Amino acid sequence: MICDVCRDGLEGIWDVGKRVGLLKDFPEILRLRFRDVDDDRIDEVLNDHELTEPERYVFGHHTDYDSLLRSRKQGCVACSEIDEIDEANNRGDVNTTLAELGYYSVFCIGLSEAEFDQPTMLVYFGEIMEEIDHELVVHDENDHLNSMISSSTASPGTWALVQSWLDKCLESHSLCSNQALTGFSPTRLLEIVTTGSARIFRLVQQGEFDPEERYVTLSHCWGSEPASKKLQLLVSTVSKLRGGLPIETLPKTFRNAFEIAERLRVRYIWIDRLCIIQDSGDWDIEAATMQTVYRNGFLNIAALGARNDADGCFFDRDPTFVGTTIINLNPKRGLPSHYRFPQETQTWTRDFKDEPLIARGWVLQERMLAARNLYFGSRQVFWECSGTNCCETMPVGPLLTYVSRNAARRDATSMKSVRFAWKPLINAAASTARQDRDPTTNLLTEWSAAVDAYCKSSLSWPKDKLVALSGLASDMSTKLRALDPEYGEYLAGIWKFTMPGSLLWKVKGPNNTRPLQYRAPSWSWASVDGPIDFPTGGNSSCPLVELLSVDTLPRSRDATSEINKGKLFLKLKGPTCVAKGFWTAKPPNPSFDSRRIGGLHHPVTGQQIDTLLAAPGVRFDTWGGQYDEVLVLVFWTYPYPQMSQVVTGGLALIPITESQTLYRRVGYAELNVDVNTDEHDLDRYNPVIDACQIRTIEVI
Repeated sequence: MICDVCRDGLEGIWDVGKRVGLLKDFPEILRLRFRDVDDDRIDEVLNDHELTEPERYVFGHHTDYDSLLRSRKQGCVACSEIDEIDEANNRGDVNTTLAELGYYSVFCIGLSEAEFDQPTMLVYFGEIMEEIDHELVVHDENDHLNSMISSSTASPGTWALVQSWLDKCLESHSLCSNQALTGFSPTRLLEIVTTGSARIFRLVQQGEFDPEERYVTLSHCWGSEPASKKLQLLVSTVSKLRGGLPIETLPKTFRNAFEIAERLRVRYIWIDRLCIIQDSGDWDIEAATMQTVYRNGFLNIAALGARNDADGCFFDRDPTFVGTTIINLNPKRGLPSHYRFPQETQTWTRDFKDEPLIARGWVLQERMLAARNLYFGSRQVFWECSGTNCCETMPVGPLLTYVSRNAARRDATSMKSVRFAWKPLINAAASTARQDRDPTTNLLTEWSAAVDAYCKSSLSWPKDKLVALSGLASDMSTKLRALDPEYGEYLAGIWKFTMPGSLLWKVKGPNNTRPLQYRAPSWSWASVDGPIDFPTGGNSSCPLVELLSVDTLPRSRDATSEINKGKLFLKLKGPTCVAKGFWTAKPPNPSFDSRRIGGLHHPVTGQQIDTLLAAPGVRFDTWGGQYDEVLVLVFWTYPYPQMSQVVTGGLALIPITESQTLYRRVGYAELNVDVNTDEHDLDRYNPVIDACQIRTIEVI
């Protein structure tokens, strides 16, 4: 959308009353607009460019900074490009000439075909005048953007779109239709029963419904209210739910989900809170098969905009702030006359990225594994399947570009020829298409991306860190074993065959923490809470370190689930040195706790290694850890002749026993060493590696 200020201004370029003054009377704008102009040639230059009447004028835009700020917050695609909001600096960045006329910013219009391929809005602002140009594009019957947005996500128009997306998927997307596993049915489902005007639901057990019957699933936020106050399946409520209850007694989000199921002509629905017994061992059993429940479902209803079970799936909205803004730029003066801003194709990202459901950790595997996701957001509805992704403002899609999988590549669910594990998710932060490489690289890249996305989300119970991803892990294990039986071994969030390279994950956020209760070994990304950068891993990238053995004891029967605090360590052999004398650069890095290193020392003699260290240093896993020294286990080293440096990377460890054979990870170390290339050949000289001691250590 664009704000009223931009729209009214553009649609008023033929209105004499909207003009602030002649372009030739604004020398600062003239010099930005026409680089070849000087004071004694203004009229000549303007005549040479054969300007149309509106092009000879300057038009008012925002009257003050607060007006601009309001438009940015509303999501105006034009005003959002006027600098990142830095109120302290921008509020005072005022052009005195414009301020005397009562404006913070003004604009000109470019219509001449000789100068512009498309009509262009040129915005001017700032004490030192700046120019930002916005080229407009034609909006006609061939435009793939939808400007006709209703005032509710439950409107007939929205339902017509949903039905068209579903029909197309059923007719032409073989990947979506063929991913279900034959012979599987959930342990329990909720059946919708209509008797006359009464609508009830009841809990039914496996064997009481046809295994071939379609069912839908629900992804939702439980909310902050204690679970004890919510209707849920407990040992004590089984009989009540099996006997049936009116749908009207359910919270709004569940009621809306039942309505969606009925509109899709589906009789059964699976909701975790009402289909898993919450106060018994049933939860562990069902958690291990949850990925199959979502994978076999006909469609997953995602309550994207609901913070809890009371918000519902349907929302009222102001179409002005959601739909594409169409500008009548040239009324009664020939065709085409309707235009829009090209940035309108990306406004859906604003409507998706900050919704409550995306931040919930459990939801990632639900989205990944479901054949089809239908998202009901607070601003618009989205569709996602293996064939495409769409939304109300871009109903034809796709929202993202990605590698298509044609018939020759076979289905993603094939166990003999796997190209990708999962469908590409709607991701507002995605900037590049995923690349199709060899099958193993494809799968590991997808796993890395999944872990990165998962670590940005949150969990109500930190102990669920591995459990809430176990469905994806189990599914990935099956696909990896199809390539090589040894590939599927999964150890606390990491595939064993990708070690040691995959141990070099790094934290990315300023607030990463480790839970007080043991959850995973320190070498696993699952031992920290907060965003990380997870590598795809492998042996070739880390030739200096050798993985001798690794041992973990899973707490449950599912090897991808929780980890027991028993014998849990890995044994590594490689070059080691000690880093001492940590100090913090000024200003400190706001994104993570990074410390410079004062010096490197031999791990046994303590003798200082003769090196000249440059940035970066050690990136600690948690903020504020106080360490006098750490042991650096070196994984890799690489010469950079153009920088006259040798760069070395590895793990930062601290001993937990006096014998200094058992360690825990505290961070990622990168040692940048300056080298005089006139005296040393970087292909042969490495002052760090040459002084290190090869040791065998255990990391828990």
